[in-house]
Amino acid sequence: MSTKNRFCKACDRGHRWLCSKTISDCAKALLGAYYVGGGLPAALAFMKWLGIDTEFEPDMVEEAIRTAAGWTYLPKIHEIETLESKIGYKFTVKGLLLESITHASQQELGVFFCYQRLEFLGDSVLDLLITWHLFQRYKDIDPGELTDLRSASVNNENLAQVAVRHKLQQHLQHNSGLLLENITEFVKRLEDSDENKYMLLSNGPSKVPKVLGDMVESIAGAVLIDTKLDLDKVWEIFEPLLSPIATPENLELPPLRKLTELCSHHGYFLNTTCTNEGDMNVAVLEVQLEDVLLVREGRQKNKKAAKWQAAYLLLKDLEVCFCTLLSKWSLSPFPIIIIITTFFFSLIVRNWGDKMTDFYDGDIAKWVEKFASILGASSLKFQHKM
Repeated sequence: MSTKNRFCKACDRGHRWLCSKTISDCAKALLGAYYVGGGLPAALAFMKWLGIDTEFEPDMVEEAIRTAAGWTYLPKIHEIETLESKIGYKFTVKGLLLESITHASQQELGVFFCYQRLEFLGDSVLDLLITWHLFQRYKDIDPGELTDLRSASVNNENLAQVAVRHKLQQHLQHNSGLLLENITEFVKRLEDSDENKYMLLSNGPSKVPKVLGDMVESIAGAVLIDTKLDLDKVWEIFEPLLSPIATPENLELPPLRKLTELCSHHGYFLNTTCTNEGDMNVAVLEVQLEDVLLVREGRQKNKKAAKWQAAYLLLKDLEVCFCTLLSKWSLSPFPIIIIITTFFFSLIVRNWGDKMTDFYDGDIAKWVEKFASILGASSLKFQHKM
């Protein structure tokens, strides 16, 4: 019997075949339960029971501190103090802060350290702290939305904006003219933009210098070492730096994903074609509605940005269709009354029990969402006929 046929079937001993992802998810859930119930020590003990090596020597922290304290290359002391005031934390070992803002290009000048190891540490620390914050604060949203919130909070684009918002990029120690040019361009575009969260502009997303997000993560790693692994202290410092942290109300998904989910929800066909024209990537996105084809094109130097641009423009087209419908129908209440009546009648006829249960449970959000989807679909047909 193949593994596929055996899946979830019991043997004569009562055992069941499970795929590896299911088992992995169960192990992660148990690890999370131990962390929630007993904190980090309980989670580490569970990992050790699973056979995962979690042994950690406290002397390693002291060694990292001694190493950083020995760095002789230092910028002016007032610059370090200015950076500390921006972060909101005064370092015991200044060398850790220096290491966290030193780019690898400085090695050309004889500097033998950079922020990469601290960035590796800070990346994981911020992930853990943001995950715990979201898990505690939003107890009624599904895991998928929690994942989206975490991604929106700690992705490189958002962390780069954190760096610029607090002017941390002014203290980056590097020796690269190209890097300086990229950072300057990004800062200018961010200052000129009215949408500082994702900059969903019609000409595509900004090219975000990865170094800015890395710098924020490396500073988090430096604070963790300087506080001798005090996670609560790290969060106390970084919560105001990261604010405003993404919430379910202000969460913005990338336009391509938003468009894909919208088409999937309404049953519309979305076709994507990517080609090259010289050094430009051209992405053509087509949305096939019931009686109309919407087409938009994106032109950028990389494929991802081109698809981003095309998806953004298509979403704008759909928004215009919906707004046009509402503005024309606002002259008369009768079409709206007809839609509302048809909507509630269709829900009752097609799925009486479930929908009425939702209503009496107070889950009006589901009703509103479905009503909005019907209005959106109707608006596209209405716009086409006009």
